[in-house]
Amino acid sequence: MNKLSKEFPMDKITEGCNHIATWCLKCLITHLQIKANCPECLANLNIEEINKFKIAWQNASFKNGSLFQNSDNICSLNDEKAQKGEFFVFLFNGEYFVFKLEDIQTVKALKTELARKIDADSSRLKLLYKGIELKVCHQVNQEENTLTAYGIRAAFDLYWKYPLTGRDNYLDGTCFVYNGNDLLKIYDNKNKFDPVYPCIKHSGYIMDDVNSQGHQIITINASEFPETFNKIYFTLSSQYSNISSFSDLGFRVYNEERPEELLCRQNIKNGAKSQAVIMCSMQRFHDSWAIYETRRLSKGNAKDYNPIMESIKNLRINYYE
Repeated sequence: MNKLSKEFPMDKITEGCNHIATWCLKCLITHLQIKANCPECLANLNIEEINKFKIAWQNASFKNGSLFQNSDNICSLNDEKAQKGEFFVFLFNGEYFVFKLEDIQTVKALKTELARKIDADSSRLKLLYKGIELKVCHQVNQEENTLTAYGIRAAFDLYWKYPLTGRDNYLDGTCFVYNGNDLLKIYDNKNKFDPVYPCIKHSGYIMDDVNSQGHQIITINASEFPETFNKIYFTLSSQYSNISSFSDLGFRVYNEERPEELLCRQNIKNGAKSQAVIMCSMQRFHDSWAIYETRRLSKGNAKDYNPIMESIKNLRINYYE
């Protein structure tokens, strides 16, 4: 039985393996329900590794029958770049068609053109993108839905309550981007934006004096991530004290266009005497991403990231992702 490459783990099943994975995710999950080891070399997996594969299987778009396979071209930015490019529509019988986004802008237009190509009634076609049905309109008498409307830009809001010493004692929110074990890019208050990788933006300091709360918001568009991006870590750190000086610090993840759509939230009540905390991380599983609440304390801050990067390295080694 032929399988797509995305149906297999991207890396070794566990660090104890010395071979590439030849078992697909579905077969691997079935095996892990019985035995907590690699089905090929019998190397043991811990609970964090097993949960990682479970999440990958739950989020796998290929098992949901998603028809749009090239998410890079179905992004949420309503700019000129987002309105161009090719995308693919796959049918369940394996047949597929290529369309240009500049020619097909709406769900209705796509249904009409696809119906013409396969000689079918467009009203009977059901289009899916990442498991979500694409509708011509959300409500009666509304404007037609565009294809780009189905993308999501996520905002990671790293926040803290002002300490007793006031707003001048603040925290730094930082985003570390990796390709495997290799650090590719750091986004922080000094490096807010990179035109080479415009898919991530850092807000800089946002100080809410009315509510005595500081924020640094990192906005991501995962549909525009290059293939080299596969692990991302979000941290808060203090340059002037330790994070125990701050109350009510944490992070929340929401849809940037609809902030009321909260995707994830976590508070940290006790930061001990650490300079930094790794709040959460993201990891790619083929064309899907999973968010992990990490909450690992660390040394280091924006003046010296080396201790934080060492803590991130230890996270990978000890499977806290």
